[in-house]
Amino acid sequence: MIDYLTLKHSDDGMPTWDAYLGPVLQTVGSKNLWRRRELVTAVIEYVNLPNNLKERRYTSNGGGLIAENRVLFAISDLKIAKLIVTWPEVLTSIQ
Repeated sequence: MIDYLTLKHSDDGMPTWDAYLGPVLQTVGSKNLWRRRELVTAVIEYVNLPNNLKERRYTSNGGGLIAENRVLFAISDLKIAKLIVTWPEVLTSIQ
């Protein structure tokens, strides 16, 4: 685990999406295959995000969880960079 305070974050303390790039790579490398939802949860646990930030939601965009959304952005960016391989909504693997 790492301390989320060491990550790049916005003024409100929420880590930015790009702050999750390293934690996603660290977490995804700990086993071969992941369900996307399990990976997102594991990354948020890995950075030791406090409950008030875990539960923070967008006021628009359907009220989704901000931290989960930012982890998904990082996963998407790593996929584009070909550092991880994903299969639609099912599994994620490090390349």
